[in-house]
Amino acid sequence: MKTIVGVLLVALAAVPVFAAPAYPLDELLVRAKFVCVAEAATFDGTNVTLKVQSQLRGDLTTNSLTFKIDTSLGKPEEGSRYFVFSQGHDRWGKPKDEIKLSQGMHGQGGYCGWLMLPIKTVNGTEQVHNAYTFKFRKAGEGRRPLTLEEAVEIVKQTKFKGEKDSEQPPERDK
Repeated sequence: MKTIVGVLLVALAAVPVFAAPAYPLDELLVRAKFVCVAEAATFDGTNVTLKVQSQLRGDLTTNSLTFKIDTSLGKPEEGSRYFVFSQGHDRWGKPKDEIKLSQGMHGQGGYCGWLMLPIKTVNGTEQVHNAYTFKFRKAGEGRRPLTLEEAVEIVKQTKFKGEKDSEQPPERDK
């Protein structure tokens, strides 16, 4: 018995420890007042300027967005396309003028900023990397990259639910 317990403890020590799993895209989009597809025009190591190619949600009066970038999760490549969206708004405050390449694993639920997910062409299909959903999954299918077409469809299906805009439960008698 002691040998079995010892073997299990050694085996557990060898297993890497991961943070909480990333949120599905549809759960992130409920906090996204603005969503677009954009190209990284410039990156100077600290700031990134994005040229908006198509707005999927929200009103923007300019076709250029500039952010301070958190490069802990990666660095953008000039000329590459990204699926870009805001986080925060009415729930936790206006998003900061900062952006992350992909979503972080710690505290994502309360993050107030912007996220940019790389769009890559694989076998002729545009895919949004580091994004997933359960909406388009077929029975028996594991997690797979989300196509850009599917991501656009999720934006259309997912309503923004900031505190002021969401349907609140009725107040109970006190």
